[in-house]
Amino acid sequence: LHEAVRALGAWIAEHKGEARGRRKAEECPFRAKLLELREEGGLSSRFHDEVEPLALKVIAIVDGEAEKVVRELSAPTELRDSPGSDEITLQEPLAKEGVRAAAVLRYGSDEIRVSALHYCKLRMLYKAHNPLPDEAEEVAQWEQMFRRRLYLMLRRYITFIG
Repeated sequence: LHEAVRALGAWIAEHKGEARGRRKAEECPFRAKLLELREEGGLSSRFHDEVEPLALKVIAIVDGEAEKVVRELSAPTELRDSPGSDEITLQEPLAKEGVRAAAVLRYGSDEIRVSALHYCKLRMLYKAHNPLPDEAEEVAQWEQMFRRRLYLMLRRYITFIG
């Protein structure tokens, strides 16, 4: 295989000047060489046989890592009784003299402000796709999941936009 690759390099160097000028596709020496390489037993088929097992190993590793990330992101988060440093808190927009203030999401020392109108829209959209549960205990989990997802989405946008 190494010898065939070196021979191809030498052939390219030898025919380098032949690419100039217009001619029919059938007359192009580079096109003819590509067709020759594709034939059974040509360099392309031998290269494929050597590389395919390695490529499949790489794909398996990447697939395994992707599965880990999906499981991690899909796992439900457990809520604590008292707010911890890893909990996302929300200060909902309050109406002051007819004007609604911005909502504030906090995670550790990070703070994200979002307009009252945008916050209400995002909450309604989330509720439409993830209806509130009937059980009181599950409502707290729903609320925390909404805060977490809202914070992550906003932080992602802020990070990408700058």
